[in-house]
Amino acid sequence: MIENEIHIMKILNHQHIVNFIEGWEGHNTLNYVLELIKGKDLFDYVSSNGVIEEKIAWRIVCILLDTLKTIHTAGVIHRDLKPENIMICLNHKKIIDLKLIDFGFAIFAEKITDSSPRPGTLTFMAPEMIRGNPYDFWIDIYSLGVILYFILSGELPFYADDEEIIAHKIM
Repeated sequence: MIENEIHIMKILNHQHIVNFIEGWEGHNTLNYVLELIKGKDLFDYVSSNGVIEEKIAWRIVCILLDTLKTIHTAGVIHRDLKPENIMICLNHKKIIDLKLIDFGFAIFAEKITDSSPRPGTLTFMAPEMIRGNPYDFWIDIYSLGVILYFILSGELPFYADDEEIIAHKIM
Protein backbone atom coordinates (compact mmCIF):
# COMPACT_ATOMS: atom_id res chain seq x y z
CA MET A 1 0.00 0.00 0.00
CA ILE A 2 2.81 2.42 0.83
CA GLU A 3 4.52 1.77 -2.50
CA ASN A 4 1.22 2.56 -4.25
CA GLU A 5 0.86 5.78 -2.25
CA ILE A 6 4.40 6.87 -3.16
CA HIS A 7 3.85 6.06 -6.84
CA ILE A 8 0.63 8.09 -6.91
CA MET A 9 2.17 11.07 -5.11
CA LYS A 10 5.12 11.06 -7.52
CA ILE A 11 2.88 11.36 -10.58
CA LEU A 12 0.54 14.00 -9.12
CA ASN A 13 1.93 17.46 -9.57
CA HIS A 14 -0.37 20.19 -8.30
CA GLN A 15 0.13 23.19 -6.05
CA HIS A 16 -2.60 21.93 -3.70
CA ILE A 17 -1.31 18.36 -3.31
CA VAL A 18 1.38 17.64 -0.75
CA ASN A 19 4.74 17.27 -2.51
CA PHE A 20 6.62 14.01 -2.36
CA ILE A 21 10.28 14.89 -1.79
CA GLU A 22 12.24 11.68 -1.41
CA GLY A 23 11.85 8.02 -0.59
CA TRP A 24 14.21 5.20 0.29
CA GLU A 25 14.17 1.65 1.54
CA GLY A 26 15.78 0.73 4.81
CA HIS A 27 16.07 -2.60 6.55
CA ASN A 28 12.44 -3.81 6.51
CA THR A 29 11.21 -0.20 6.13
CA LEU A 30 10.06 2.09 3.39
CA ASN A 31 10.66 5.73 4.25
CA TYR A 32 9.56 8.91 2.58
CA VAL A 33 9.77 12.62 3.12
CA LEU A 34 6.92 14.95 2.26
CA GLU A 35 6.68 18.71 2.08
CA LEU A 36 6.35 20.43 5.47
CA ILE A 37 2.95 22.04 5.80
CA LYS A 38 2.60 24.55 8.60
CA GLY A 39 -0.97 24.84 9.77
CA LYS A 40 -3.70 22.43 10.81
CA ASP A 41 -6.19 20.16 9.20
CA LEU A 42 -9.57 21.49 8.15
CA PHE A 43 -11.43 19.40 10.75
CA ASP A 44 -9.39 20.89 13.63
CA TYR A 45 -9.82 24.38 12.20
CA VAL A 46 -13.62 24.13 12.04
CA SER A 47 -13.77 22.40 15.44
CA SER A 48 -11.77 25.17 17.14
CA ASN A 49 -12.86 28.23 15.11
CA GLY A 50 -16.43 27.40 14.14
CA VAL A 51 -18.01 27.33 10.72
CA ILE A 52 -16.39 28.90 7.70
CA GLU A 53 -18.08 31.81 5.98
CA GLU A 54 -19.54 31.09 2.54
CA LYS A 55 -17.01 33.15 0.60
CA ILE A 56 -14.09 31.19 2.09
CA ALA A 57 -15.96 27.86 1.78
CA TRP A 58 -16.54 28.61 -1.92
CA ARG A 59 -12.81 29.24 -2.39
CA ILE A 60 -11.95 25.97 -0.61
CA VAL A 61 -14.38 24.00 -2.78
CA CYS A 62 -13.09 25.59 -6.00
CA ILE A 63 -9.50 24.74 -5.05
CA LEU A 64 -10.47 21.17 -4.18
CA LEU A 65 -12.44 20.74 -7.42
CA ASP A 66 -9.42 21.89 -9.41
CA THR A 67 -7.21 19.53 -7.40
CA LEU A 68 -9.60 16.62 -7.95
CA LYS A 69 -9.62 17.40 -11.67
CA THR A 70 -5.84 16.85 -11.71
CA ILE A 71 -6.12 13.66 -9.65
CA HIS A 72 -8.96 12.23 -11.71
CA THR A 73 -7.31 13.18 -15.02
CA ALA A 74 -4.33 11.08 -13.89
CA GLY A 75 -6.78 8.19 -13.44
CA VAL A 76 -6.60 8.25 -9.64
CA ILE A 77 -9.45 8.16 -7.10
CA HIS A 78 -8.51 9.49 -3.63
CA ARG A 79 -11.14 7.40 -1.75
CA ASP A 80 -10.60 9.09 1.62
CA LEU A 81 -11.44 12.73 1.06
CA LYS A 82 -12.28 14.25 4.45
CA PRO A 83 -11.43 17.41 6.42
CA GLU A 84 -8.64 15.58 8.27
CA ASN A 85 -6.89 15.04 4.92
CA ILE A 86 -6.98 18.70 3.95
CA MET A 87 -4.22 20.74 5.53
CA ILE A 88 -4.77 24.47 5.68
CA CYS A 89 -2.04 27.05 5.88
CA LEU A 90 -2.90 30.00 8.07
CA ASN A 91 -1.79 33.60 8.43
CA HIS A 92 -3.19 35.34 11.50
CA LYS A 93 -5.90 32.63 11.77
CA LYS A 94 -7.00 33.28 8.16
CA ILE A 95 -6.86 30.45 5.62
CA ILE A 96 -4.36 31.39 2.92
CA ASP A 97 -3.72 28.04 1.25
CA LEU A 98 -4.53 24.35 1.45
CA LYS A 99 -2.97 21.01 0.58
CA LEU A 100 -4.60 17.65 0.03
CA ILE A 101 -2.75 14.87 1.84
CA ASP A 102 -2.92 11.14 2.59
CA PHE A 103 -3.06 9.09 -0.58
CA GLY A 104 -2.87 5.81 1.35
CA PHE A 105 -6.26 4.64 0.06
CA ALA A 106 -5.90 6.16 -3.41
CA ILE A 107 -6.22 3.81 -6.36
CA PHE A 108 -6.01 3.93 -10.12
CA ALA A 109 -9.58 3.63 -11.39
CA GLU A 110 -8.52 0.95 -13.88
CA LYS A 111 -7.43 -1.30 -11.00
CA ILE A 112 -10.81 -1.33 -9.23
CA THR A 113 -12.53 -4.69 -9.25
CA ASP A 114 -15.75 -5.91 -7.62
CA SER A 115 -13.62 -7.38 -4.84
CA SER A 116 -11.53 -4.22 -4.30
CA PRO A 117 -11.51 -3.07 -0.68
CA ARG A 118 -13.80 -0.17 0.12
CA PRO A 119 -11.66 1.96 2.38
CA GLY A 120 -12.40 5.42 3.63
CA THR A 121 -14.15 7.14 6.49
CA LEU A 122 -17.78 6.13 6.83
CA THR A 123 -19.20 9.61 7.46
CA PHE A 124 -17.67 10.86 4.18
CA MET A 125 -18.23 7.68 2.16
CA ALA A 126 -20.48 7.62 -0.91
CA PRO A 127 -23.56 5.37 -0.83
CA GLU A 128 -22.32 3.12 -3.66
CA MET A 129 -19.24 2.23 -1.63
CA ILE A 130 -21.34 1.32 1.40
CA ARG A 131 -23.71 -0.77 -0.73
CA GLY A 132 -20.80 -2.58 -2.37
CA ASN A 133 -21.79 -1.31 -5.81
CA PRO A 134 -19.28 -0.38 -8.52
CA TYR A 135 -17.83 3.08 -8.02
CA ASP A 136 -15.70 5.61 -9.83
CA PHE A 137 -14.38 9.17 -9.57
CA TRP A 138 -17.73 10.52 -8.40
CA ILE A 139 -17.20 9.14 -4.90
CA ASP A 140 -14.61 11.89 -4.33
CA ILE A 141 -17.13 14.51 -5.47
CA TYR A 142 -19.71 13.09 -3.05
CA SER A 143 -17.17 13.35 -0.22
CA LEU A 144 -16.45 16.94 -1.20
CA GLY A 145 -20.17 17.70 -0.82
CA VAL A 146 -20.13 16.27 2.70
CA ILE A 147 -17.03 18.37 3.48
CA LEU A 148 -18.83 21.50 2.23
CA TYR A 149 -21.81 20.71 4.46
CA PHE A 150 -19.46 20.24 7.42
CA ILE A 151 -17.49 23.46 6.97
CA LEU A 152 -20.67 25.53 6.52
CA SER A 153 -22.64 23.99 9.40
CA GLY A 154 -20.03 22.52 11.75
CA GLU A 155 -21.96 19.24 11.71
CA LEU A 156 -21.98 16.08 9.63
CA PRO A 157 -25.07 15.53 7.46
CA PHE A 158 -25.38 11.88 8.50
CA TYR A 159 -24.31 11.09 12.03
CA ALA A 160 -25.29 8.71 14.82
CA ASP A 161 -23.56 6.83 17.62
CA ASP A 162 -23.84 3.57 15.70
CA GLU A 163 -22.04 2.91 12.39
CA GLU A 164 -24.94 0.83 11.04
CA ILE A 165 -27.31 3.75 11.55
CA ILE A 166 -24.85 6.12 9.85
CA ALA A 167 -24.55 3.76 6.87
CA HIS A 168 -28.36 3.46 6.67
CA LYS A 169 -28.77 7.26 6.73
CA ILE A 170 -26.18 7.71 3.97
CA MET A 171 -27.84 5.10 1.77
